Amino acid sequence: MGKAGPSALAIVRGKVSSGGVVVVLLGVLVGLLLIGGLPFGSAMLPAAHAATHGAGHTYGGVFVGAFITSSTQSNAYCVEPDGDNPASEVPPKVMSSLRGYRMQSTGHWVAPYSNERGLMQMNYITSTYGGLALGPGWHDDQAAAVSLAIWTIRGAEDAVVASWVANIRAIAPAHVQNQVDSFLAQSAAAIVPPVLKAPADPVVTWKTSGTGVVDVPAGYERLRIESGGRLTGAAPTGATFGSAADTATLDGSRAVSLTFETVPELGSSRLQEVKLSANWTKTGKRWPARVWGYQPAADDADQLLLYGGGSEDFSQSGTWRKTSVTNQESRFAPVVTTEVPEVRLAKSAPYTDQVTFGITERSDPWPVYSDKGVQKYRPVRATGTLYGPFASPPEESEEVPLDPAPPIAATAEVIAVNGPETYAVEVSRDSEADASGYFTWVWQIDAQNQGPEIQVGSPEEWHLDPGYSFRDRFGIPEETQFSPMEFGITTQLNDSELAPGAKTIDRISLKSKGRWFERDGKPVPILVRASVYETDGKPDRAAAAPQGARLLATEKVAVKSAEAPGEIEVVAPFPEDRQKLIDGVVGLTIQACVVAEDQEEWARDLIEESCDDWGIPEESARVVFPKIATVAQEAGQVGDRIADTASVKGPVPERATLGFTAYLKVEVGAQRFDEHWRPMLSERGEPLRWTDEDLAGLDEKALCELQSVARTARVAISAPGKITSPAVTARSEGTVHWVEDLAVERPGGGAPFELHRGACGLVEETTVVTDLEGNEWLPQTGATRSIVITVSGAIVVAALGAGLILRRRSRNVGAAE
Repeated sequence: MGKAGPSALAIVRGKVSSGGVVVVLLGVLVGLLLIGGLPFGSAMLPAAHAATHGAGHTYGGVFVGAFITSSTQSNAYCVEPDGDNPASEVPPKVMSSLRGYRMQSTGHWVAPYSNERGLMQMNYITSTYGGLALGPGWHDDQAAAVSLAIWTIRGAEDAVVASWVANIRAIAPAHVQNQVDSFLAQSAAAIVPPVLKAPADPVVTWKTSGTGVVDVPAGYERLRIESGGRLTGAAPTGATFGSAADTATLDGSRAVSLTFETVPELGSSRLQEVKLSANWTKTGKRWPARVWGYQPAADDADQLLLYGGGSEDFSQSGTWRKTSVTNQESRFAPVVTTEVPEVRLAKSAPYTDQVTFGITERSDPWPVYSDKGVQKYRPVRATGTLYGPFASPPEESEEVPLDPAPPIAATAEVIAVNGPETYAVEVSRDSEADASGYFTWVWQIDAQNQGPEIQVGSPEEWHLDPGYSFRDRFGIPEETQFSPMEFGITTQLNDSELAPGAKTIDRISLKSKGRWFERDGKPVPILVRASVYETDGKPDRAAAAPQGARLLATEKVAVKSAEAPGEIEVVAPFPEDRQKLIDGVVGLTIQACVVAEDQEEWARDLIEESCDDWGIPEESARVVFPKIATVAQEAGQVGDRIADTASVKGPVPERATLGFTAYLKVEVGAQRFDEHWRPMLSERGEPLRWTDEDLAGLDEKALCELQSVARTARVAISAPGKITSPAVTARSEGTVHWVEDLAVERPGGGAPFELHRGACGLVEETTVVTDLEGNEWLPQTGATRSIVITVSGAIVVAALGAGLILRRRSRNVGAAE
């Protein structure tokens, strides 16, 4: 605002030479208001002593221009052409109309002036062009043009005034007159206030079902989402978002594009209303019909001076409002990708998967809702089907095979309560379903299977298109896992009793708890480790062999299917302690195991190690020797062939032989014989006889086995039955005790293993040899036998006949019955 103007008036008189009209112009010095304008309603201006001519010219004796106050050096202009001089000072005041006055030269009464347009023009011209100081000549021209323009406006409603002004104007140079016309034209245009139109409406464009863009033209101060949504993304240049993301403060000089999303409640449908508003305010400049004027206190003929109060700003505001609902169809397309955390399932471990929810590249954003101011994702349900078991990894395909339809091992459901992230899946297996095989997951999302969080309102209002369905491929390697083969192992020995060294067959069968894995269309061969242990013949069943159990052998056999058992040959042990065999406490048992390290490297992960029990009856056998009962020839004559007969019952080991030994009973004084039934002689050729000293201290068994007179060749036996020993020639009378023994050749060589030895002195194993001829003994030298004959020729003939019979019998000795 300008400074206050003067309160005193200085009077300058002048006359018009052509008409003799004297015009008194009062110059009022005002404050800086001619530059900036005093505020209307300001305090009264301080007094000044006089006003002087400022910039201007004198035309026809009339000063045409600005008057300068002595106190402020401000300009003021006469607004009453040909008015009288004021008689006293009157402070300036705001005027919205001009008083009437009487022209000095003619006495013509000029009516009051209240034309708003004219007052506006006066305000504009004096404020815009009237603030000139003394200076170059163009200042005088402009000040004169300002004064003439004001008079022209004042005289527009009064012809007398207009004529008087026209006369003065005619004296002015052409360029001043042109300037007057310019000021009048400019002011006429400037006083027309601008029309403050509302800016163009913002445009809402929906991009998806839940997101959109509002394009806000320049001119808006603030945009607000009243309900149903919020602003998203970074604030663009020219916008600042509020903390709640529901308000944007705008730079009105810029157009901006703001993105938003719906924020529905849990029970809101996809067609969520979003209410938006935008505020605008426009300002303009106008020239009010008000001026500062000095209203003289004297009569009506006194001149009135004025200067413009300046322009004022004005504004107009408004609010744009819109309720918008998406016009887009739902393009929300949730999908899942999965990857099993472990390809190999541990024994009895649950089926597992990791399900990652996401959306397709062209999908709408995941729908959300507001819960007490917290944004949450709408839960999406996915169902998984675990197909299997399969014998090999299933072939990948777009669809699940239909013919034949694969078995289903389990189903699962995952609800993505936290939106697009990864969720762990576990499905427990009961013991009956703990089957081996390959399993593959297939996951799907169906709109018809969703919960009330998605299915809100009618189907077209759902947050997922009612026809939407997603299903991943079948047999994807990342979605496939396997439960290793675990076998039930059964073995069966062909024999429950075995002789030492005897062989038998053990049949080993495997039954998989599920699928038997295949490779290249063929069953994977499984190597079974069979461990043969020695037992006491009656093993107690246990999960593992007892501490210190003697391991006899380890065999490995490949089993290719449950229908094709493997076979191993089992050899019965020779006990380290023969007495165990005699006592019947020797046996064997087989424990079969499937061990990973025995398999080919690529197959080791495919199996679960397992063993059958130790000491299972079907896998055990007792090691026994044959039961032998012998009956010797009851009697014989010296020179006769005598023999023993054994009855063999029970298992007979391979390479078994039966031997027979004849012991001649000893008595004090009796002839001593060697192992070939030859009499033993002293160095002097005298017969050696048993003495008391020889027999002293011997027990019954030792006495019985003291004198062996014959040992037959060993008879090989391969089966139970009766075995007659090779015949032995009796060479002296006496009591012969037979003792049989059963021995087996060891597989690795060495001394035969004696399985059985009979007792000496048994009645049924005794042959009594008599000498009807009274021979003391029957000598044998080389290949020629000498028989001492003390009988007659008839007896000789009889003896020869008997000898022939004996020779015939000897050919049959040793044959088994």
